[in-house]
Amino acid sequence: MRNIKTIEKEIERALARIQKNKDGIAKAQVRLNNAIAKCKRAGYEYKGDGNDVHAAYDMFKNWDIAWGPVHTADAARESIANKTRDIACDERNVEELRKEKANAEAEVKALPQALLDYSVKLAAAYEYEYKTRRDIAKARIKALQDEGKWYNYDYWKNEHHTSIWQGQEKLTKVANQTDEQIASRSKFEAECLVKDLHYRIRSYVGVATDYDGLYVTTGTQGYAVINGFITGNAGKCEVRSIECGGYNIVCWHIRVIVVRAK
Repeated sequence: MRNIKTIEKEIERALARIQKNKDGIAKAQVRLNNAIAKCKRAGYEYKGDGNDVHAAYDMFKNWDIAWGPVHTADAARESIANKTRDIACDERNVEELRKEKANAEAEVKALPQALLDYSVKLAAAYEYEYKTRRDIAKARIKALQDEGKWYNYDYWKNEHHTSIWQGQEKLTKVANQTDEQIASRSKFEAECLVKDLHYRIRSYVGVATDYDGLYVTTGTQGYAVINGFITGNAGKCEVRSIECGGYNIVCWHIRVIVVRAK
């Protein structure tokens, strides 16, 4: 299930597109009415069946009339039809997004309060880690600038980057993160992890309300990870965070494993 704020932003964008298309339809309707009025003053009754340009030319033998107001009317009519379809599509999209948001909110409410409290602790650990990585990236950039290696192709080539941009973009992306972005990312990742954990441990422990056996620590790569034990009314399980991935296999990542404990 996606983050609720992400869904809300998509709803806002869809509603904005709907309003923009409605405004566009209103303007196109004005153009259409004016063009139809010009055709009428010239003695031609606009039908809007796609044959008006040739019909007007056959009547007047004048392309200025046929290609002028008639073409304007056709373009306005087509614009109205396209925008109307886009509105209908976005309205269906908004309906689905609202359902998704409701499901996401229901899913969050279904989580035990103890686990929600734990996600706050986990988010704080993530936030501390990402801010530390940002500070390291800033210090690294400054050191490279002082040494004349920033935007230095020979240096990055020796670092086994195929392009000068690859190494610098990674550092810049980390260094430019704002506190708000880090906090949002940390909260999102913590919520995703605890929701996944909640549904995975149910078959082992049943109903679990005490998560004090879990603890947040720092892995060898510097990332905040969780380990420990969870006890419920149907048993006990162990949570282990391990490092996975390697060259030419899959990107390095942390995998959270849940196993039954004795």
